[in-house]
Amino acid sequence: MKANNENQVALIVKFLKGHCENHEIGNLSEWLRSNPENLRLFDEISDIWNASSGNGFDSPEALNRVKGRIYNYPPAKSQNHRKRDIYAFLRVAAIIVLVMASGVIAYVVASKTKGTRSDTITEISVPMGSKSKILLPDGSKVTLNSGSIVRYDNQFNLQEREVTIEGEAYFDVIHDKHKPFIVRTTDITIKVLGTVFNVKAYPSEGSVETTLISGSLIVQKKSDNNSTEETVLLPNQRATYIRKQGTIFLNDTDHESMKKVKIDNIEHIKGKLLLTKKVETDIFTSWKDNRLVFRNEAFQNLVVRLERWYGVEIFVSDDDLNKYHFNGIIENETIQDVMQFINYTIPIDYTIKQNKITIKKKK
Repeated sequence: MKANNENQVALIVKFLKGHCENHEIGNLSEWLRSNPENLRLFDEISDIWNASSGNGFDSPEALNRVKGRIYNYPPAKSQNHRKRDIYAFLRVAAIIVLVMASGVIAYVVASKTKGTRSDTITEISVPMGSKSKILLPDGSKVTLNSGSIVRYDNQFNLQEREVTIEGEAYFDVIHDKHKPFIVRTTDITIKVLGTVFNVKAYPSEGSVETTLISGSLIVQKKSDNNSTEETVLLPNQRATYIRKQGTIFLNDTDHESMKKVKIDNIEHIKGKLLLTKKVETDIFTSWKDNRLVFRNEAFQNLVVRLERWYGVEIFVSDDDLNKYHFNGIIENETIQDVMQFINYTIPIDYTIKQNKITIKKKK
């Protein structure tokens, strides 16, 4: 076995164990991008790892299985294998996707996550009911929530680092003082050097929310006179941009901020940023750890979050239900469990048919 291949096997195993440092993840990402055969090797090692659930992988027997494949590396390939390698190489584009629901490493082509790549743009999208972790070419990590899309230029990290987001994403950005990391939504631009933050910018919603966990960042927006307004966020702060159109689901934190600045009508702050100087960030980021946290959550907002979380459609026939609010945590519960809990809490009748749920107030 060549020493270089042995080193790569060790790095892949370290990655599968979740022990890689950021620079090692970046090196692995570059190595995967450099040659379709590298993707094949990664795939083979992952297969053995997953088959043994990581148990005994370092034993002589398991390691010899890998060595046996690498002695013949690159192996002769069938036409199907060749097609799979080419397809995987074009789709992956130096991105490793970890499907959170299963905990199994997969490429974009092997998961529900959909990846496409043109000559200039790479796009990764996540369907409703799923979440995915993405590794960018610079080593920065992005966790995408249900129904979200991230796009970036294929020259990413050569001259600049810039992504566009629709939906919700949790960013853990590698520090690079020479290349600021820029996140663009349809309404605001976020600039950082190296930091951890959450952005929620679903197209159908009337607000864009930025929650800062660590580091610092700048939120920019265009004003009516086309000038740029900037707001600096510090850790545990949150900025909510109120769009001029779209359904607005403000939570208690945002409502309290409105009261502090003596705003009692949402119409008065459309097109403006609402700054909250102290928040419990876990409320807004727990989704990435497979937990939904509700704090005095309005029923209407609860419905939207459940639709994304479980990949279902929920139809509510009585607007009077919107007066109810909920507290709680969803972790391992099924949608049936959640609906039963709601039924215990407020007077409703509901039906579940495949992925469609109908809710009405009990008479």
